[in-house]
Amino acid sequence: MAQLFPGFNSVQIPTLYPSNNSSVMPVVGTSYQPTNVPHQLTQVNGIESAKAYPTSPNSMYALFDSNEDVFYVKTTDASNFPVIKKYRFYEETEPVKEEASQYVTVEEFEKFKKEILDAQQLVPKQSKSDKYSNDPGRKSDVNGKG
Repeated sequence: MAQLFPGFNSVQIPTLYPSNNSSVMPVVGTSYQPTNVPHQLTQVNGIESAKAYPTSPNSMYALFDSNEDVFYVKTTDASNFPVIKKYRFYEETEPVKEEASQYVTVEEFEKFKKEILDAQQLVPKQSKSDKYSNDPGRKSDVNGKG
């Protein structure tokens, strides 16, 4: 059986029927605690180091880059042809909640719209001749009339 991740021992689960023909059956309901499982990570220095990592046919290796926050999964087929995939991992954080005060509600918008329309009704409309009659910058004609 090929090892999926080198450096990690495979966990052996007790079978219901022992192969040595003994009459001892495993106790149902007990948990199996693996012993002497090393907690090692295989570290490499970049993609070139991952490419050079020795492999065996039909295997898969997790190679952690010691320079970046990436890891490589190197798999090999029966002829020991390697395929390397690069994965990036990052810290999961809670999404930032946007404050509700940044946006107006429909109710607030309608109230604001009504205030603008009411303010427009209070301003008297002027005709074009009225606009220019009060303009101090306007030059009068020869007779002094505007």
